[in-house]
Amino acid sequence: MSKSQAHESMAQSVCAQCGSSLSSSGGTEEFCLTCLLQTALGGKDLDHAPRPHRFNQYELVSGSDGEPVELGRGAMGVTYKAFDTNLRCEVALKVIHPRHLEDESSRARFLSEARAAAQLRHRNIASVFHLGSKRGDYFYAMELVEGQTIDERIHRKGPIDCPIALDIALQITRALIATGTRQFVHRDVKPSNVMLCSEADGAIVAKLIDFGLVRDGTDQAPSASSSAVRTGFIGTPHFASPEQFAGKTADARSDIYSLGITLWFALTGKLPFDGTREEIQRQQLSGVLPLEQLKGIPRTVVDLIKRMLDADPAKRPQSPEVLKEQLNNCIATIDTAKQKHRRRFAYSALAAAVIITGILAASYKI
Repeated sequence: MSKSQAHESMAQSVCAQCGSSLSSSGGTEEFCLTCLLQTALGGKDLDHAPRPHRFNQYELVSGSDGEPVELGRGAMGVTYKAFDTNLRCEVALKVIHPRHLEDESSRARFLSEARAAAQLRHRNIASVFHLGSKRGDYFYAMELVEGQTIDERIHRKGPIDCPIALDIALQITRALIATGTRQFVHRDVKPSNVMLCSEADGAIVAKLIDFGLVRDGTDQAPSASSSAVRTGFIGTPHFASPEQFAGKTADARSDIYSLGITLWFALTGKLPFDGTREEIQRQQLSGVLPLEQLKGIPRTVVDLIKRMLDADPAKRPQSPEVLKEQLNNCIATIDTAKQKHRRRFAYSALAAAVIITGILAASYKI
């Protein structure tokens, strides 16, 4: 038996429902006798039973309660922590929600998400490396990012210090540059779609996740899948751009707007716009920002956020590359101000030491 055949046999040697070993290793059995008997006695079809704990070579990791460990849950599906029995490593496995299995446009959107993310290889984007299906279930495996989202970080520890928040925004801007090389528009940049993980040296790495609403700028054909994601409002209201609310075609400047609100939230733990979808849209178009929330934030950062959140796309940074340059300028300006402050403090301390030394010397002579 070849190595690949051995792996295939290993992948089929457990029950797709409970994960227990099967009596046969030939790969023809799907479920163990216990699950088959329970299903028969309960009068239920296995296709409508609880979700299996295994999808091809991916085995869902169970928590202390015996239930699969969920990493996230969205409109399209559920992301689980899983174990790749072939590569012997942990992964994140996103499985399409059962209610979408019979809807062709939803399946197309799920497949589009996986294929779009799989085309991107970047330090600041969670990598997708396998798309598959099993007994009607669609799933894809991606890099397991150990950490927390900006949203989780804010709720646990409060606002993020300005230099760190700017660095996170800069990293996500680099991710948007990478998506732009494929002419993709993410359309759902928000705190819960930015994962933060720490490296061995303590540095924070930000990764953009969830390409469920991605739009391919090169796809102009009115296919079923494209029309399903282009008509009407697409996005998350609190972080969507005015053009998304208007149902217009979004480009990279829309993602820049959403990143601006994400940066605002990271710095303050608050949202610049709140209320119903209609109320948020009115607040956006009014051009009035609650700048009092940004009290204490350096003026250069406030000015950049104001540009990012302009209701007119033509007045925002026109590309992620331009935004990257402006963020770097902000970071450099803040660093320069800190250096000047440290020098003034050092000079003041030195002057105080000289004065004290003089007083002590005079006292000694007396």
